[in-house]
Amino acid sequence: MSVDTVFALIRKGDVAALQRVTKAGFDWSSSSPSPSRLPVLHAAIEGGLVHDEDRHEKQLLIIKWLLEQGANPEQKPVTGAKCWDFRNEDGFRVQVEPFGTNAISITTAIHEALCKMPFKSPKMCTFLDKVVDLLTTLWQQEREKVTVDASILERWESILSMKSSQNVVFETADGEVTAHDVVLIAASPVLKVMLKSPMQEGITKRIPVRDASESGVSLFVDMVYTGATQSRPDCNTMLVALDLAHRWQVKDAVCMLEEALCKKMTVQNFVSIANAAALKELEMLLKACKKFAAESKEVQAFLKRKHVPVAVRQLMGVRKEPEVESPKRRKCERFIF
Repeated sequence: MSVDTVFALIRKGDVAALQRVTKAGFDWSSSSPSPSRLPVLHAAIEGGLVHDEDRHEKQLLIIKWLLEQGANPEQKPVTGAKCWDFRNEDGFRVQVEPFGTNAISITTAIHEALCKMPFKSPKMCTFLDKVVDLLTTLWQQEREKVTVDASILERWESILSMKSSQNVVFETADGEVTAHDVVLIAASPVLKVMLKSPMQEGITKRIPVRDASESGVSLFVDMVYTGATQSRPDCNTMLVALDLAHRWQVKDAVCMLEEALCKKMTVQNFVSIANAAALKELEMLLKACKKFAAESKEVQAFLKRKHVPVAVRQLMGVRKEPEVESPKRRKCERFIF
């Protein structure tokens, strides 16, 4: 199903139709097409910026269902997101800039903008209050840590090693990695939709990830089962696992891999880690990258003289790419006969 259709149904508030067309699984981290370029939750909130209580209830159902499917309230619009322009209940124009805001912050920004108007908008404010309640109730911002007996970890390592009973196959760039569907379904809302669908992944239990290495997928699976690994992964392997955990919204694995990459950072791998942190908007890793760069003269010099990805330049406040010296024009030799 096309992204256009999915976002049209989100804005319309048709949860039944949305459930029908996304049965095969949908990437809930997708952005709407230009010019709006919004995450799914932003689009659902925007669809409720009308003075219609029935529509508000529909959009709340949409938001609740999107959260259950794994939509991330922390996701922010990509560069170029269109400014929101609507009117309050008395016809006064309201403008809010969505770029750089997550679902909760854009909702509170709209609420504040409405409160500053000469006349209040009680229906819309009530809707926005309910949106914040949903976003904060169904999404746990902090993860708790507890101490467990080592035998618990050993038990899960034993389950991970039970290859004969593993019924899901990840088809990677250089081999296959297997896992139990019940574990993946419990860990990832995205994989849950894929594996429970009547489409290819759900029927065959084979998930193609040919843009990922076998070692990276194996590390991702290790993190899902035990939150640890017996291997000694390098930075690239950890970045692959981080990408998968972020793509499939396994939040605890994302956090653990972030922490590990913070400790793994060197001058040599700084750009790769910083690029991943910037593109995925990973706060812990972003802070670590900024701190590392501020304390490293080598990184600062590197950023000034080398070409780096746009996301890294923006993160580090480097406005321009290094100038490339034009090759000296070679004097043409002429032979006169």
